[in-house]
Amino acid sequence: MGNEEGEDGETACILTAGRPRPFCAVCQVDIVDSPKAIKQHLKSKPHKAAVKGGQGGAENSAGVGRRKKGSKAVQNAEDGDGGESDVDRPAGEAEDKPCQVCQRVGRTNTRHSIASLRAALEQGLDVMPCFPPPFERAPKSLFPGCRRPFVSLQSGRIEEVPEDLEACLDLYCNAGANEGNKPPNIDINGENIKAKSLSNARRALLQASSAGEMFWAALVVDAIAHPPWWPRPKKDNCACCDDGDVPNFNQVIIGSGETDIGIHIDNAPRPCTAGAPGRDYDMVDAQDPQYKSCLSAGDNSVHVDTYITMARGCKHVIMLPSGGNFFGEKSPFPRSVDPELMQKILDQGGYFFNLEPIDDQQHVTLFTPKGWHHWLLGKSDWHLIFGASRF
Repeated sequence: MGNEEGEDGETACILTAGRPRPFCAVCQVDIVDSPKAIKQHLKSKPHKAAVKGGQGGAENSAGVGRRKKGSKAVQNAEDGDGGESDVDRPAGEAEDKPCQVCQRVGRTNTRHSIASLRAALEQGLDVMPCFPPPFERAPKSLFPGCRRPFVSLQSGRIEEVPEDLEACLDLYCNAGANEGNKPPNIDINGENIKAKSLSNARRALLQASSAGEMFWAALVVDAIAHPPWWPRPKKDNCACCDDGDVPNFNQVIIGSGETDIGIHIDNAPRPCTAGAPGRDYDMVDAQDPQYKSCLSAGDNSVHVDTYITMARGCKHVIMLPSGGNFFGEKSPFPRSVDPELMQKILDQGGYFFNLEPIDDQQHVTLFTPKGWHHWLLGKSDWHLIFGASRF
């Protein structure tokens, strides 16, 4: 597909060569890949205003979807400035204030209000909604007892972040990676597989990868360094697993493709220390249909807090508070960008956003408190998160 021609004959601003979708060099935005969407964009008032104002041409096309590293918006984000960003929006588009993560990553294809999302879609722009939980620079003061989600750059770390499946298996699917050498939980093309051993798990995952199949695996790893705000025992604040931690929930979770396990609430079997002084457990209500998706532990199920650190790749995330889930038990993850659905999520007090690292060194961490429904969909050929849960 070559450069598209609008009715006014101005064609040079729509770039397609070597790009996954058409790009307007005047407005600095991606456009849905269809002749109708391109024509709508060329006729739109914001585009015409941008052309009239001489705001750009083909020479301004560098940095599609991300701002340049030296831009004022990125510098403000790095300096911790949470104020308005100078993100480049098409002239006349509804005002939109990027979130902290979008500023740091340099995303320009996200919208943070329903009005700006609608306006962008009406112009034929290829954009994503971004309605994340609050950003916390130093969450330690929220614990213990934090009951709301947040994202933070204060993240934990693992010994090494592998860049592919084979490297990951060499690091974390070997004897000694966890106490008892527990094999990972595996899913290939939507089918859960019970691996009998670490070697059996390795073979299944390598075969799936070589066949180009979608997969994910949750590997128990005992060498995770948690974020500085994650509650730790005073006697050993570097301990990976200790009293209060959910056994075997300290995991490195890898995947390839659009994998997910549906909307759910994290839970675990109530520990045998139940009833101990000072310990209060949030039991799952087995009679409430809202919690059907979290009864893997049966009537003895306990809600747990969870954090995950996104180290590689990208995931779409939906979060809804306790009692706020309106998705059916077997609903597919919504792929289309629907303002009405976004409004419904927001009305429930929920969130919809992309979770991805700032770069290979600066990861982003999401905290999910007890009782919150959450749904993660892999959106890259290789994605890796790690994290843990506590009672």
